[in-house]
Amino acid sequence: MSFFKNIFKTEPFFINEEGTKWWHDEATTAYCVNEDRNGISLKANACFIETIDGYRSRLIIMNGKIIEEDQSLESLATKIEIRKFLMFEQDKEN
Repeated sequence: MSFFKNIFKTEPFFINEEGTKWWHDEATTAYCVNEDRNGISLKANACFIETIDGYRSRLIIMNGKIIEEDQSLESLATKIEIRKFLMFEQDKEN
């Protein structure tokens, strides 16, 4: 069942100078970029990371900057929804 494979046992796409390993998180990236019911899309990428001391987390990256971080998928999804809602509210004001 490859759907539940442990991402941390696969080869990372990047290891930075501090030794932090990075993997693409395709499912969460899709959740970011797919439009919500208001037609709002978050043009961002999601990654898993693991630091050299074993800390694991999930990141949302937009325009080359980390905009959200959380170890919990549910909490990260909530943060994505909040950002989409705020973008919708800002669009309504303009």
